[in-house]
Amino acid sequence: MIEFLDGPAAGVALRLMRAPVCLRAVCSPAGNWDALDQLTDTPRPRERVYVYVCVTDVARYCIRSSQRAVSGFYLAARYRHYPDAPSFADNAAWQRWCETNREILNAFRAKHVEQYLKGPTA
Repeated sequence: MIEFLDGPAAGVALRLMRAPVCLRAVCSPAGNWDALDQLTDTPRPRERVYVYVCVTDVARYCIRSSQRAVSGFYLAARYRHYPDAPSFADNAAWQRWCETNREILNAFRAKHVEQYLKGPTA
């Protein structure tokens, strides 16, 4: 499962097939959550877009179910909200922004990975 630890999607868990370092989580006007994990995914009209950064290692697991739509290989990782990111609906602009801000995003990730590994503080 992909878990969102904080921000607007705090507590949301999704089954995804990709777990990129930077991930856009989207919320529909009805309050339903999804993530734009595939390279061609784009938000639907009126969906709110939030940027998250992976702060754990990524694990792969398999679900085998009698329901064909559920069976498959999925990823497990945890993400933290990156509040300074613009809301990107356009994939090309999103990819350019990620590339341009790679060092800043890696520093954010490193900081939060370290905090995550230390665990909660009293």
